[in-house]
Amino acid sequence: MIAKKVLAQINKKISKTVAHNCVVEAYANGREHGYSLYYWKDVAVSRANFRKFFGNGKNSVPLPLPKRVSFSENRNSDDIVLYFGKDCEFSMQGNVPSEKIYHQAKYFRYDKIDEVAQFVVDFFAKEK
Repeated sequence: MIAKKVLAQINKKISKTVAHNCVVEAYANGREHGYSLYYWKDVAVSRANFRKFFGNGKNSVPLPLPKRVSFSENRNSDDIVLYFGKDCEFSMQGNVPSEKIYHQAKYFRYDKIDEVAQFVVDFFAKEK
């Protein structure tokens, strides 16, 4: 199964800090079955910076939104399809992407497992 190979490659490439804050779940959407990775950036909120994140002032900073990627073998070919975005843009039932995320999907040839894994690692490493 291609998705299993991609997951194994991600596991080799991902930093321990990011991996510590990832959850691996099943992904199922019709004939597409694979894995979904949920990542949240660990933000330590101390008394000193509590107001920074939760204050109602104009200087408050929003907490980073959790990210999600779902990937599998494409339903219409042997290629790998990858959906990525904010966690809130995926359905909780099967981790299915929203219409917006569905249309920005990335497709990789079936033998480009390393490229898919690198894309996921880079996506989680980005600040936004």
